[in-house]
Amino acid sequence: MTCYYCDRHVDGHHHQHDHFPIPKMAGGTAVVPACLECHDLKDRYTLARRWPVSGYFEALRGLMGEALISLEKQDSETAAFDWLASHPSLSDEAVLARWSDLPPLSRVLYGKLRRLHEEELFRQRKNGLEPSHTSALVAALRSTSADRIRHNAS
Repeated sequence: MTCYYCDRHVDGHHHQHDHFPIPKMAGGTAVVPACLECHDLKDRYTLARRWPVSGYFEALRGLMGEALISLEKQDSETAAFDWLASHPSLSDEAVLARWSDLPPLSRVLYGKLRRLHEEELFRQRKNGLEPSHTSALVAALRSTSADRIRHNAS
């Protein structure tokens, strides 16, 4: 058996059954094998405290690919997010379609972002709100940008 994220061989005692793409708390039932290291990076460690900055940006570059180059050409943050939301290679379906081509750390990052996004959609539905119809990757980038704006304003 191999880890879904890094393709390393795992035996029966050294892996987790990871709920992916929808986490268990949001009603997910599908599971994939994950080595302990990838499972910890995905579910236990926060991006801000445990992920090395260089590793995070390397993983993000792997997820975004050529879209990152085009993103840098946008003339405003609003234009950039409008462009991101419409970019077909950043949809959840497109990311999963190129899964085998993604670097392992990019897979783990996507798994983490997807988990956080699915949990947020679950909370929105539970509270009677209309859930967002954006991809996990675009939602995470929007959230990171909004956090940065709030931090700079304070």
